[in-house]
Amino acid sequence: MIQNASFLKRSGAILVDFIASYIISNFIGYLLPTITAMFVGIIATTGFIYFCYKKHGASFGKILFKIKPIRIDSGEDLTPWAGVARESLGHSLSGLILGLGFIFPFFNKDERAFHDYIFKTRVIESQSQSV
Repeated sequence: MIQNASFLKRSGAILVDFIASYIISNFIGYLLPTITAMFVGIIATTGFIYFCYKKHGASFGKILFKIKPIRIDSGEDLTPWAGVARESLGHSLSGLILGLGFIFPFFNKDERAFHDYIFKTRVIESQSQSV
């Protein structure tokens, strides 16, 4: 049976992803002028998320915590672009109102966050991932 990922693992993965994005953006910001760095940072972070989803079906943080999102209707991995949208737009929407979208798993039996409902996903334990 497929087991949903725990709230702690999901939270840890989001924290790792945030730190990775922060490091990428700040490194680029150190090298380039401000406006250019902003655009290059967005492109680089998007590329990093895309690469992780293309290679492992999950973000860097989720790979480390051995969890991954899957489509709720088919059980298939997300496409890389769907992963980028979920990680960027979906997480932004979940965090929009005091981060309440991230605590949805506490209040529903499916243990899905707000962005999981938007993108029709759920996050499961994954034994096959390695960095």
